[in-house]
Amino acid sequence: MAGDEFQNEDDVVSVLLHPSVVPVLDLFRSTSELEPAHDLAALAQAERELNRWTSSALARAIVSDATLLAFSVARERPQPFTYQAPGSRRMSADERNLIALVGAARVWGRRTAIEEAATALGIPTEGSSIPAAERLLSRIAQAGLPWPAFDLVGGSASTPHGGDQPMLLASADDAAFRFKT
Repeated sequence: MAGDEFQNEDDVVSVLLHPSVVPVLDLFRSTSELEPAHDLAALAQAERELNRWTSSALARAIVSDATLLAFSVARERPQPFTYQAPGSRRMSADERNLIALVGAARVWGRRTAIEEAATALGIPTEGSSIPAAERLLSRIAQAGLPWPAFDLVGGSASTPHGGDQPMLLASADDAAFRFKT
């Protein structure tokens, strides 16, 4: 994805991401490195980091699904993305929109949330990115990992009841984080 840029300090969305979200987001941030050299180090690094919170098999599946989504979104969106530096727990507006797309599969009023996220991201609502995002969220939930959801209309993180705190989506049977034993 030639032309990707790192976001400047003035355009940063001030939401501190959970550490388990960062390796997934880093896959999007490093997609431009994967394309020309087929450098798989970023994939291996993300998998190792996710292994701290889930099984090897689920970490590998999350990395695979996130990579598929990263390439799908890049193909469907004509303009370049703006990213934070790899490892950052903060995010750019484009990264917030990517996170919102993935989280929209679980939000009340799902179809509207997906359409809003796709529009904000600049991708078609009927493209291959939507099913890829739904599959990624399914894997994240299966692993019991948190995932933020955002109210893109209001431009902020929100709970389903209109509060001002980010909503963390996890599997329904998992109130706490699972740590690999």
